[in-house]
Amino acid sequence: MLDLDTSYTGKGTFYAATGAGNAGYDTVPASQRGMLTAINRLQWDSSEASGAFLQVSGPKQADGSADPITVMVVDQLPDRDDGLDLSAEAFAEVANPVDGIVNLDYTLASPDDSFETPYGKKIGDGIIVDRLADSNPYWPAVRLTNHRHPVENLELVAEGGELLPLERQSYNVFVLEQGIGGPLMGNQSFVATDIFGQTVKLNNVDITSGQSEDVTTGVQFAQLG
Repeated sequence: MLDLDTSYTGKGTFYAATGAGNAGYDTVPASQRGMLTAINRLQWDSSEASGAFLQVSGPKQADGSADPITVMVVDQLPDRDDGLDLSAEAFAEVANPVDGIVNLDYTLASPDDSFETPYGKKIGDGIIVDRLADSNPYWPAVRLTNHRHPVENLELVAEGGELLPLERQSYNVFVLEQGIGGPLMGNQSFVATDIFGQTVKLNNVDITSGQSEDVTTGVQFAQLG
């Protein structure tokens, strides 16, 4: 699990990141790939780190030749217990690529509303509900993105206000195992909770009809730090 008050160290390597990966997000334009990273399997934490923003420093920051960079977690390192596998473009901002492997320092970031992600969205636009084309009443599933902090829980608001937890999958999808039926068909409401216990309500989202269009909610976790 990542925390705002902790500075992490680990090995830094690089790969040909595109934005697509275990987090399930889309590819990004080549010009934005300097903002991408995979994270080690321990901090990936069964996909909880998906979409996290990290401020990263390497040898170039240590010698004062460059400022720290901010990257977004889009993938995991299944064979490593520490550090990051940055996009080649991001690695070049913190180290000389010929070095191959370097030491990195990184912290979890809490970007302000004006921060623009590699997907061209601002944090102030709000959490985006990434609806899945194969979601249906028997397998209601959804993915979230554009959240300021990692998401810990997602719950469906049922009749009478009861909260039904969706189970997080290792590929960054939340699934309501019991399915949805009756009056809960159609638009639903959800409560998302970040890793700091902050909650926001996501209203008027239909995840049962197989629609794949994203829903930009306009609500966001509060900035911390």
